[in-house]
Amino acid sequence: MDTEKPIPVEIHHAMSFLDVVLCTSSDIRSGHCDAGNPNNRIYLGMIHVVHKGSGQHYERHYERRIVTMNSTSPFNYLSVSKPVMYSISDY
Repeated sequence: MDTEKPIPVEIHHAMSFLDVVLCTSSDIRSGHCDAGNPNNRIYLGMIHVVHKGSGQHYERHYERRIVTMNSTSPFNYLSVSKPVMYSISDY
């Protein structure tokens, strides 16, 4: 029986993660926002998902995705976006 091998994938971070405090503007104005509370914080960043194909260099391609994670150990993923596509063009 011929079984296919899974396509190798690696994940690399693409930028430093941002420490984001999640408070409403009314909580901030009233002083009820506790920025030190881990339940009010997340990490936000971009990762590269590297698809290696069969191992040939020319078959590699990268997906960029936005991720949010817990700000405390074990830093579990809260969300992972669909692939982010962007392009730079000259006007």
